[in-house]
Amino acid sequence: MGNSLKQFHFRKPGDKEGPEFFSLAKSCAELDVNSLYFYLLFCRKFSETSVAVYAEDKLAGFLIAFPLPDQRETLFVWQIAISIEFRGMGLGKEMLNHLIARDLPDPVKLLEVSITPSNLPSQKMFRRWANEKKWECREEVFFSKELFNGENHESETLFRIGPLSSPKKGNT
Repeated sequence: MGNSLKQFHFRKPGDKEGPEFFSLAKSCAELDVNSLYFYLLFCRKFSETSVAVYAEDKLAGFLIAFPLPDQRETLFVWQIAISIEFRGMGLGKEMLNHLIARDLPDPVKLLEVSITPSNLPSQKMFRRWANEKKWECREEVFFSKELFNGENHESETLFRIGPLSSPKKGNT
C-alpha cells in the first residue's frame, strides 16, 4: 500500500454502513442510486464480498460485490463509490485488491462489472487494474439501451477480468 493509502482502513461492512453507503451513493452524480433497503441488505447479506473504506471515522468509499449464484467463482461488482474528497488516490483499485485478497468461501477466478460508455473514469480504472495485474479484460455489450424501455439510460458494457491469480496474502 502506498504512503497516501496508509490513512485508510479497509473492512467488511456491517448494518451501520447501509445508511452511509446510501448517502455516499446519493452524493456521486454518476451513480445510479439504489434504495436504502438495498444498501442495508447488501451490507448484511454480502459483507464478505463488499468493502467499506474509512479515513479515520469518515466513510471514504465502498465497493459492493456478490458471487454469481450459478458461478460462485465469479464476483460481480455492483457498485463502487468514492467520496469526492478522496478521489484520485487509488482507492477503487485498492478496494478491489483488498476484496480479492480475502479468504472467501469460493476462490475468485473471474471478476465482472458493467459500466456505461460515458463512465470513462470507471472504464480506465478497471482496464488499468487488469493491466497492472496482467489479467485479461474482455468487454462486451451486457444490456443494450433498448432494454431500458425508453428510460434515459445508456447501454451497459460488461467487463470480464480474469482468470485471476491468487494475490499473496498480506500485500493489501
